[in-house]
Amino acid sequence: MHWNIISKEQSSSSVSLPTLDSSEPCHIEVILRAIPEKGLQNNESTFKIDPYENTVLFRTNNPLHETTKETHSTFQFDKVFDANATQEDVQKFLVHPIINDVLNGYNGTVITYGPSFSGKSYSLIGSKESEGILPNICKTLLDTLEKNEETKGDSFSVSVLAFEIYMEKTYDLLVPLPERKPLKLHRSSSKMDLEIKDICPAHVGSYEDLRSYIQAVQNVGNRMGCGDKTERSRSHLVFQLHVEQRNRKDDILKNSSLYLVDLHGAEKFDKRTESTLSQDALKKLNQSIEALKNTVRSLSMKERDSAYSAKGSHSSAYRESQLTEVLKDSLGGNRKTKVILTCFLSNVPTTLSTLEFGDSIRQINNKVTDNTTGLNLKKKMDLFIQDMKIKDDNYVAQINILKAEIDSLKSLHNKPLPEDDEKKMLENTKKENIKLKLQLDSITQLLSSSTNEDPNNRIDEEVSEILTKRCEQIAQLELSFDRQMNSNSKLQQELEYKKSKEEALESMNVRLLEQIQLQEREIQELLTTNAILKGELETHTKLTETRSERIKSLESSVKELSLNKSAIPSPRRGSMSSSSGNTMLHIEEGSEISNSPWSANTSSKPLVWGARKVSSSSIATTGSQESFVARPFKKGLNLHSIKVTSSTPKSPSSGS
Repeated sequence: MHWNIISKEQSSSSVSLPTLDSSEPCHIEVILRAIPEKGLQNNESTFKIDPYENTVLFRTNNPLHETTKETHSTFQFDKVFDANATQEDVQKFLVHPIINDVLNGYNGTVITYGPSFSGKSYSLIGSKESEGILPNICKTLLDTLEKNEETKGDSFSVSVLAFEIYMEKTYDLLVPLPERKPLKLHRSSSKMDLEIKDICPAHVGSYEDLRSYIQAVQNVGNRMGCGDKTERSRSHLVFQLHVEQRNRKDDILKNSSLYLVDLHGAEKFDKRTESTLSQDALKKLNQSIEALKNTVRSLSMKERDSAYSAKGSHSSAYRESQLTEVLKDSLGGNRKTKVILTCFLSNVPTTLSTLEFGDSIRQINNKVTDNTTGLNLKKKMDLFIQDMKIKDDNYVAQINILKAEIDSLKSLHNKPLPEDDEKKMLENTKKENIKLKLQLDSITQLLSSSTNEDPNNRIDEEVSEILTKRCEQIAQLELSFDRQMNSNSKLQQELEYKKSKEEALESMNVRLLEQIQLQEREIQELLTTNAILKGELETHTKLTETRSERIKSLESSVKELSLNKSAIPSPRRGSMSSSSGNTMLHIEEGSEISNSPWSANTSSKPLVWGARKVSSSSIATTGSQESFVARPFKKGLNLHSIKVTSSTPKSPSSGS
């Protein structure tokens, strides 16, 4: 598997905010911890340490040591510890700021650099009697995370990596020694993250879980610091903490990582010090430190010579060694880097080389930003706007500073230089020289024509005194003239430098204004998009509410219809005989037909049935009819119902 040793930012799959360079420049901090010279007093030493001013004075004119390096006489660092400083003093200065940076989401790096056996491993890892920076940071950090979890409800996760780089090969320190194999470093072209293949991270929840891994690192560090010249005592040790914090209350996620790097000796190894190693092994052993020095030199020259020019590519400098590949993000990247220099003051060449390395690496500026992201869109938007406001304030402050500096440079540029005074002084000096020459000629002539008389001797003494005074005046005038000329040349150089700096500041001011305008436009577009999204969200919400009300209204209507249908009785319809195919009409007793005189032999019957022949399809169509309507009966004589019979004649007797 691959393990990413640089913390990754959490990205949203649904919303992508615009990527802006909100990083701020932060120079690499350098801390010096020196071991004093034995047998020499401080005032006799080649190096004079001032822990109050945080400077180291290199005395180039010391007769005890001869050196041709005169480029630096005073070295300024962020903190200087003298021989009286204890392990607690160093930790008090370093530990808490580092932990605060990690808790605030910043990446950090601590590097120890110096010659062998000068106290690098002791400062970083410590000993049995006194703990170093590494265990102190781990204990304090995990205690703080556990406290935040109890009091604030924040959740956290901590993972650990520990590996060493020996002769351009990387080994995992958290696996057993027989199973250690060289690991491969891989840096993706699309991402700047460095990946170490097949490395095994360890996840810990408390300091007790972390102690065993710290012990593995301490075992390697103790071999490096006690003079054990095994093959692993010449390796670079890297210990990494990766911390993830989740604040559920504020919906914030913070990712940060901390490197703790213990380098091997900064001196160059050869056959005299490493007689058991081959030339190829010595070359690989020296390759990492030489690559680190070359990278630092290249980056410091870039900062010094091209402070206001376009950024150049220095990626090739990191590829010279696996050490510089690992430290790429610590040198000019997104990390707050601190370098601890350790050296012997009695060894002038190695100490001077260490101080020059510290002076160079201190000129490098890292571009630091916190790895804080929001767990939802609203929080991401708030963090983005807050970051933009802070950055705008920084830009405004920087612009004001640049404007003030430009104004001061303009006033200095408009101020007349003392060239006229120098010219006048030069002319006066020439006139004085001419007068003195004339006086000298006249005196010489006077002396040549003089005799051995006493008045002439007295004149000779007076002339000698006058000549001596005049010569002193001439010497003073020439010295003053030289000083004025040197001062004039320095002022000219300073003026040219400030002119170029003024132009660079003006161009930088223009670029900053353009960046601010661009960011303001992006913020405005972002706010406009946010307003549109809010309007669409409100429209969809109203539409949803309207549809919900419509659905409820329809449901109530359906219920009412079902209740009304169950309450209404079905209408009575005529009886239909499906078997006979006739539709029978029932006529109530007392109807008009039953009382008709033409209804013979029907008076005794309670019912009269009328029949009408219908088709078989009439039954099927009755469902579409509201009622069956019978054919009405007409009043009158029904001839078909009269029966014809023969009548008997009436007897005559009947007539009587």
